[in-house]
Amino acid sequence: MSKNISFQISNMNCGACERKIRTALTDLSDDGLEFSLSFDIPAKELKISFDPNQTQALTFKKTIEEAGFQISKMEQA
Repeated sequence: MSKNISFQISNMNCGACERKIRTALTDLSDDGLEFSLSFDIPAKELKISFDPNQTQALTFKKTIEEAGFQISKMEQA
């Protein structure tokens, strides 16, 4: 069963920002985590669907922040 989380990323403004975040999160998939990403740059939103048996939402939050981005809101669905 998958879980969904949504992040509002205040300084995600362009395609280069999306690529930087996607690259940082891809490193997690290299560690065996499975998840899907959906970016909405105009809304500054990233949605992630993941298996809660593999990881926690805070893992994604930490990775995004370590890539230099500021999360202004985090919602779990």
